Amino acid sequence: MVTGTLTKLLEETRQACEPKRNYIGSSEIGNPCWRNIWFNYHGEHKKPRDARTNRILSIGKYLENYVLQLISGIISVQVPIKDAKDKELPYFFGHPDAIIRLENKLYVLEIKTANHASFQQLVKHGLRKWNEQYYAQVQCYLGFLNMDSGFLLCLNKNTGQFHDEYVEFDHLYFEQLRIKAKAIHDATIPPPKINKSPLFWTCRMCAFKDKCHSDDNHQEYKP
Repeated sequence: MVTGTLTKLLEETRQACEPKRNYIGSSEIGNPCWRNIWFNYHGEHKKPRDARTNRILSIGKYLENYVLQLISGIISVQVPIKDAKDKELPYFFGHPDAIIRLENKLYVLEIKTANHASFQQLVKHGLRKWNEQYYAQVQCYLGFLNMDSGFLLCLNKNTGQFHDEYVEFDHLYFEQLRIKAKAIHDATIPPPKINKSPLFWTCRMCAFKDKCHSDDNHQEYKP
């Protein structure tokens, strides 16, 4: 045996596909590409993730559970058993990390992890500017659960630092997300592409890139 044997075995781990979804998730509704959400909801085949990407995602999930365990030892935490769902759109729902109690009031808790550079951007610019998709996710949970506020708690994976942001419910923003979810659900053909080039920043790593850019019949997204 030689140095690198175990690494080679791990790197050759078979690629895996995410399971197909039959719902529009709160974690994806903030994605600026409506076409991506439509493909995901309508069961289009995704490009398999490589072993390294799977490891990165798994590490993030392990760390989120670790943070949940830490905070559970400090304050009252309720992990939701049922999905948080839209009352009128049964195909639109998500999975909050937890509900916490602070000073006799309940709050939604969403936990994320980030590398140092990304973490600094969160601290500097705030949640919505840092990651609109995460902001939309929290707003969905607040709307689904009829709650007026929550927290996003982020762990810096490089330094072990924490940063949390208090988030108030924005009813108008939530209604816009509901309209978006219904439009994607009702659409019988894919929405226009967000950009005509597969090299566009949101397209480069998209699991549907090959499917989306396989023909020349496209429309350029205009917000």
